[in-house]
Amino acid sequence: EFVSLPPAPGPINLGSAPPNVVLTKTAALVVYNAGEADLTLSAGPLGGANAAEFSVVTPIPPSLAAGAAVSLTMTCKPAASGARSATLQFSTN
Repeated sequence: EFVSLPPAPGPINLGSAPPNVVLTKTAALVVYNAGEADLTLSAGPLGGANAAEFSVVTPIPPSLAAGAAVSLTMTCKPAASGARSATLQFSTN
């Protein structure tokens, strides 16, 4: 069973910064396996209007054992002023 903090579908707020300044948020998203069996996990590419400005720094493991979690660090380097957004979707078993 897939559980995340913040709960899906988010949002995750990385803060604010002027254009071309990198924002980094450690443990921006925590994914855990609340089930009793291994959880296979894969993430597609970031999507949305500003996807190129975001990245997931932490490697996403292909599986999580029962009770295990992974904390994902994320970054954003806004290309312009204003709200920026992207999406991240996971596929699981």
